[in-house]
Amino acid sequence: MEIVTDFINTFIELNAFMILWCKFSLKTEDMLLKNIAIALISSVVMSTTYPIHSNCTIILSYITTVGLISFFYKEKFLKSLLGFCITLILIIILQLILIYVLGFLISAKYVGSCIFDISIQSIILLISVSIYYFAPNKKIYNIVEINFKIVFYIIINFIGYILVYKIVWEYNKNLILNNIIMFTSMLIIIFTLNLILCYNILKINEEKKLIEIHNKYSPIIENIIEETRRKQHDFKNHLNTINGIVQVAKEEELKESLTTYIKSLSYFTKNIEDIIYVDNLILRAIIYSKLCEAEKKHIIFSYFVNNDLLKWRIKDYELSDIVTNLLNNAFEAVENSSEKTVVLNIFKDGNKNIIELKNSGSSINPKNIKHIFNRGFSTKSGKNRGYGLYNVKKIVESSDGAIQLSFDDSYICFRILL
Repeated sequence: MEIVTDFINTFIELNAFMILWCKFSLKTEDMLLKNIAIALISSVVMSTTYPIHSNCTIILSYITTVGLISFFYKEKFLKSLLGFCITLILIIILQLILIYVLGFLISAKYVGSCIFDISIQSIILLISVSIYYFAPNKKIYNIVEINFKIVFYIIINFIGYILVYKIVWEYNKNLILNNIIMFTSMLIIIFTLNLILCYNILKINEEKKLIEIHNKYSPIIENIIEETRRKQHDFKNHLNTINGIVQVAKEEELKESLTTYIKSLSYFTKNIEDIIYVDNLILRAIIYSKLCEAEKKHIIFSYFVNNDLLKWRIKDYELSDIVTNLLNNAFEAVENSSEKTVVLNIFKDGNKNIIELKNSGSSINPKNIKHIFNRGFSTKSGKNRGYGLYNVKKIVESSDGAIQLSFDDSYICFRILL
């Protein structure tokens, strides 16, 4: 009977846990079945091994849960572990608050009973569902991308708090119940301080990325400026050439000669003149570098950037990652095609900024469409492939945006709404 109640209690708790984990990790696809499978397997491990040794069971159950999260959601183990720790501490804080509140409403003899524990977990499950559907989306595990050592120490810190709490709870539950306000307050303060630390590390990392992105594109911007100065310097030479044509050409040849020369001059200066009017410095640098690449690879690359855009909801380095990855993907797709056309459009549609990328080339196999944004998926051989579109999707989803894939005649179109 005790095994059954332990299983029910753990199963409800883990379902609440997984709902919160999915909320903070922005997981929405095939969530229900995965969460039930994780909760079911971990609950079986917990309830069947608990009579042997409670402390070892807790650790084994946690390792099982983290491993299952990593397996089912295709996440790195370290990232899954950090998410597990943060979510578990939130669950523990909710449990302590509810125990304290319900302690005033019911008789003391029921506190700590099986019915009481299951009631607590059921209420937390309802709270988790409410948070999932009504709270704004916010990803809180991005720190894992920063530095392995920093993340490792933060995880060790979190695990230490969790294990101390669990061990104290197992050996002397009354110690926590009799000092529940102090335990809850300490846990909230420690958890908040760690989150502030994580936030500051993220801010420092963002500033570092911004500096890197500006350093990366500064030489390109300098090239644009230098090219503009050179063309201004050549303007006098072009005027002298036009004057020479007027002087030496016959009257019946004059119009045709001037028209031909001016057309060639316009084609020569068009790209640099157009790109100067792109307000966003990062977009200007990316487009210019791709224009140079397109000229070398004989790709027809056209673009339109509406400067009347809304304020971007993403950082400059994230905008760079999105546009660069899409363009790199498109250039690769058309490189060996008979028709080499890539079109980039950036404009405003209602309250959204739209990044639209079209390219000619072979169509995507229908079997691959649902996998195209998966990490590591690529139709081409080679190491370190299949991360471009995955990174794009990750940035877009973390900013509450959307990606649309469509086919227009012989064109493949990626449309991003931000």
